[in-house]
Amino acid sequence: MDDLFPRATTPSDVFLTADARAAGYGPRAIARQVRSGEWHPLRRGAYTTRETWQAADATARHILLAQAVQLQALEPVALTHLTGAIALGLETWRPDLATVHVTSLGGQSGRIEYGVNRHEGPLAPEECARVNGLLVGPPAHVIAGAMLLSSHDQAMVLGDSALNRGVTTAAALSEIADGWWNVPGSRALRWTIPRLDGRAANGGETLARGCLRRANLTPSELQYEIRDGSFVAYSDFAWPEHRVLGEFDGKRKYQRDLRPREDPGEAVFREKVREDRLRSLGWVVVRIIWADLFAFAPVAERFRRALRGSLVA
Repeated sequence: MDDLFPRATTPSDVFLTADARAAGYGPRAIARQVRSGEWHPLRRGAYTTRETWQAADATARHILLAQAVQLQALEPVALTHLTGAIALGLETWRPDLATVHVTSLGGQSGRIEYGVNRHEGPLAPEECARVNGLLVGPPAHVIAGAMLLSSHDQAMVLGDSALNRGVTTAAALSEIADGWWNVPGSRALRWTIPRLDGRAANGGETLARGCLRRANLTPSELQYEIRDGSFVAYSDFAWPEHRVLGEFDGKRKYQRDLRPREDPGEAVFREKVREDRLRSLGWVVVRIIWADLFAFAPVAERFRRALRGSLVA
């Protein structure tokens, strides 16, 4: 299939009708490939292979569609907003993957067509970058745009992820937002940016921090370090003045902490040993799981009891 992907600068998993014809496939042969399922049509005149499509999750399929949009564009476009944020590898929360977002590098006016939001340009080509073969807009512009079109929680997850991974800075985001003073939604964006925190290791921690804030339980410290001799631990949320720690307990936490060739159960056991040590040092540990994010009142009450000293270690 390599003969279907002649463009050196294009990811080799999307091809156009012109590529197929150049590789010797006539109209009937192309139709047979599609009918048989060997080729999956992404949009009119753009395809990927069955293997690529079946191996892709929802986010990866969005990027496949974005590749097709970029290849078929009549003038150069960069992936921006949510699509650009995904291409940059940022974490998202319940993203709307039905629409691909691009911005013209020239002066083409913005318009919305089926499945594609073409935002008005121009973008400076020298500020864009190639990411896995895709042209992506300037990171601060991309992330600010994605946050602008997102709910508060979605924006916080995107922004925290961008800061955590060093893709941009809060100052750069603020500069973009300040230039959008009259853009609808920019006021909420300017309110959100100062509340971002790159110390959140994942979206679950971001959402948990939001739940704590809304419950008037804002932590005194994030990623708080506890030392006892050679023992060192970091807690997601901490109220040192009350000897209370908060831990977001997501499945990916244990996957992230797995050592080479280690059984997942060993990571869980190691975490239990760690928590027992913290409790022995006089800390109260309150855990937050994903389900708590959707019904936070019970766990909020546990935190309040711990902060009052009525929930013991």
